[in-house]
Amino acid sequence: MAKRGVQLNVEEWASLEARRKELQSKTEALQAERNSGAKQVGQIKKSGGDASEIMARMAAIGDEIKAAEASLAELQTEIETKSLSIPNMPHESVPEGKDEDDNVEILKWGTPRQFDFEIKDHTDLGEWMGGLEFETATKLTGTRFSVSERSIGAFATCIDPVHAGYPYLKKWLYRSLCALSGQCRLFARYGSVA
Repeated sequence: MAKRGVQLNVEEWASLEARRKELQSKTEALQAERNSGAKQVGQIKKSGGDASEIMARMAAIGDEIKAAEASLAELQTEIETKSLSIPNMPHESVPEGKDEDDNVEILKWGTPRQFDFEIKDHTDLGEWMGGLEFETATKLTGTRFSVSERSIGAFATCIDPVHAGYPYLKKWLYRSLCALSGQCRLFARYGSVA
């Protein structure tokens, strides 16, 4: 981890794991109590007794379980988020360095071609050819993303044509486009694609 410039806070991870185990044990104990109470209620009612006291406790346990499950889900989300910020371990052959300037060239194949014009970056070419829309993407998602005509087309095939105001789009064509895009949520409405 030190090679990647990351200091792992072991105490923090131990604390998170201890809290997770505690919440999970509490949740499971409450669930077990609820299950036991449900059996008791069934037995009491079967024998003709009054189970209202136990039923009131079961209702309270239900609320406690919901709160414990919510706390556990929140903690698990926090753990997952922190886990995703841990970088991969580099292979032992990877040289140490802070950025790409510290990289070591291992292999060079061929000679770079020389052009009598300025070489454009792929993003510049994408915009020039009309396939990438960075301004639109920035408005939609923030920086460092692009919107391509293909992605807009895939999205368009998943819009319900009737409710979107395109009733002339035949159902068979719609189903085919949805099948090709693999992203349609409306198969059930129009039946099988086959």
